[in-house]
Amino acid sequence: MVAAVAFLALIGVVGVAAYAGRDKNSDATVLSGGTVPPTESTVPAVPPSEATTTAPAVAEATAPLVATEPPTTTTTISAVPDGCPAPDGSAPRTTKFAASPPMCIDPTRTYTATMRTSKGTMTFALNAAAAPKTVNNFIVLSRFHFYDGLTFHRVVPKFIAQGGDPLGTGEGDPGYRFADELPTAGAYKVGSLVMAKFDEEPDSNGSQFFIAIGELATQLPPNYSLFGQLVDGKDVVAAIEKVGSADGKPKEEVTIQAITIAENGTDLGSPGSTESTSPIVAPADSAPVGAGAAKASTTVAADSSVSVQ
Repeated sequence: MVAAVAFLALIGVVGVAAYAGRDKNSDATVLSGGTVPPTESTVPAVPPSEATTTAPAVAEATAPLVATEPPTTTTTISAVPDGCPAPDGSAPRTTKFAASPPMCIDPTRTYTATMRTSKGTMTFALNAAAAPKTVNNFIVLSRFHFYDGLTFHRVVPKFIAQGGDPLGTGEGDPGYRFADELPTAGAYKVGSLVMAKFDEEPDSNGSQFFIAIGELATQLPPNYSLFGQLVDGKDVVAAIEKVGSADGKPKEEVTIQAITIAENGTDLGSPGSTESTSPIVAPADSAPVGAGAAKASTTVAADSSVSVQ
């Protein structure tokens, strides 16, 4: 009997000792100097799909330029042999650059630009011989798909259809400006493809251009770089003109869907039209003077002003 009581007492002592050795900060129990891990973790592991990750590295592309987009579409243009986009159209879409592009075309060759829009397709002969920097800029931006999805934000009947602004306000550019390549007086024709400028400043070309859709544009002084001429798609120009208004705000959005470039081997000569254009004096209210940071004001007649903005 005494032995049984002693045995029970011994069991009680061992139990108290075991309880005293329990780690107060965990579910583990300390026995004989070791730790028995709990059977369940108090903090579940984060599934791989929910774990926090760092942003993926920005992909390298084909030119020593930098493109700034939202994180999901950012494209950085970095070191490649000549810094030019692939002619086959495989370059990533890029909408902001750190500097103007290098010379990527051969000015001794001729190029055509096919512009597909929501109103149809137009084709322009580009004159690299007369305006090599301007044609090069247009081709590089087109091959980087810069113009894809942009609009003709300003359409004035009998005057111009202006597009190429990434902001759609007349104030956007590709991140740089480049020098003028100005034509002689009287060079603008209906269908001419011409660069727009900022605030009448010289050498302020960027990405914005305009199509001369009416005779009023042919009376502009030669302050804007002329670099191409419409060769196909007069019906499309007419369709774009129909959505224009006196203040330039289109009544319907016209989108540039894509521009593709073809290189030819023959000499184009000066862009122009065989249509005769007699001098026109614009009425005073034919086209209002634009306002804002991105405009280029000029005169058609001594007492009437228009603007390319």
